[in-house]
Amino acid sequence: MNISKILMGISAFILCFMAACKPYDPDGNYPPKEVEGWVPIYAKKLDVNTTGAKSIENGGKIYIKGKILFQIETGKGIHVINISDPSNPEKIKFIEIAGCQELAMMGNVLYANSVNDLVSINLADLDNIIVTNRIENAFHMVNKYHPPVRGWFECIDPSKGEVVGWEMKTLYSPKCLY
Repeated sequence: MNISKILMGISAFILCFMAACKPYDPDGNYPPKEVEGWVPIYAKKLDVNTTGAKSIENGGKIYIKGKILFQIETGKGIHVINISDPSNPEKIKFIEIAGCQELAMMGNVLYANSVNDLVSINLADLDNIIVTNRIENAFHMVNKYHPPVRGWFECIDPSKGEVVGWEMKTLYSPKCLY
C-alpha cells in the first residue's frame, strides 16, 4: 500500500471535517436549518363513521337533495344540514371520511372519495348510514409518497397511519427532498 495515498485520504477527511461538510444531494441541495415545507397529514384508518354535528372549518363543495344539504369539510368528511327552514339551517350530523374532497349522489347513495378510494354510502336512513362499497385506488387525489410540489418535506412515518393529504408548515432540519 502506498503511504502517500493513505496520507491524502486522511488529509481530505480532515479538510472536509474542518470545513464542516454538509450532506449533498445530486442537485446540490443541502438540508436547511429552517424552511417552509410539506408535512403529511395522517389518518389511522379509513373507515366511514358518523358523529354529532360539527362546526364548519374548511368548507368545500355542496350538494342538495330535497331539504338536506351535504357540504364537504375538506379532507375530513361531510356535514349533513337540514335546510327545510332556509333562514335557520340545522346541522344534523357529520359523516367522517378521511381525505374527502368530492361528493355526488344518485338516489339514496352518496359517492365520495376517501383519499384515493371511491366509497358508496347508503343514506336511505340518516340515523343508520351503511357503506355499501369501497373501490380502492379509484382516484389519484393524494400522492401518499411525496407532496404535491417539489421541495423539502417531513419524511413519511407509516407508524402514524396513512397519508391523506399534505400541508405547508415550517420545517426544522428536514431530511426528505422531492
